[in-house]
Amino acid sequence: MNDDLINKIVQLENQVQSYERLLKQANDKLLQLATEIASDLDWALKLQKKLVPTEIPAIKGFEFSSKFIPGSRFGGDYFDIFEHEDRWKFGVFISSCSGYTVSSALMGLLIKFSTQVEAKRGMQPDEFVTLLATELVSSFKEKDRASLFYGMVDRKNLNLHYCSAGMISVYRQAKGRDAIDFIDPVAAEFSLDFKTVLTTRTVSLEPGDRIVICTPGLFSSRDSNEKSWGAENLIDAWRSASKKGVHELRNEIFYRQQSFSNSSEPLRDQSLIVIEVQDRIIKLA
Repeated sequence: MNDDLINKIVQLENQVQSYERLLKQANDKLLQLATEIASDLDWALKLQKKLVPTEIPAIKGFEFSSKFIPGSRFGGDYFDIFEHEDRWKFGVFISSCSGYTVSSALMGLLIKFSTQVEAKRGMQPDEFVTLLATELVSSFKEKDRASLFYGMVDRKNLNLHYCSAGMISVYRQAKGRDAIDFIDPVAAEFSLDFKTVLTTRTVSLEPGDRIVICTPGLFSSRDSNEKSWGAENLIDAWRSASKKGVHELRNEIFYRQQSFSNSSEPLRDQSLIVIEVQDRIIKLA
């Protein structure tokens, strides 16, 4: 074997060893990154559970039922029901962000702070949502998205004033009617180029009316044939429990949805609020 061939073999062996070292370094970095991401997601999940309220305030003339199921891979849901300083009014807020990351959890912190402080100052729904949009979108990256619904109920006249953006689904069934109506959002979901001028819309309620509000995670579940659990299935579940209480209605919706997907652990956060108007309030104590 001549010297040139030997030198060539040595060079190739050295290159292989160098590539092996680089590959090991890359694998170590990937493992470290995966560990950090898993830690971040675990932290975000714990924070998300802390953010979502476990108790709903007792508001005379209305009954509520709600549930939050955290996603195993994607999340960002948040909701709250809170009374205003004006005791005739209360607010309903629900949102869903595009990713289950620390940033979406921090958005939840911002949203919670804003709903509990800003909305109590008497801002109209469109003013409040515009304030959120301005703060949130300024921190967005290209693929970030957020959907939300904010409604303010005036118990004097049972008017629901609301502003919504994106994929939060809101339905209403008037007492004594079989029809379940979809309440249209005001705008598309928040994104980096969001520039829509928002407005407030009004829905007149009556005693006996029911409203169901849910995040897109509820509809994104799929069966074994990759078919999504859509609005038609939710409406069928609603009608099957329409004569039952709000908690039974909520449970029926989740039971049907979990039976459809054959899973109780969704990939994406799922949030649901059921509201029933019980009585007109003549006078507050």
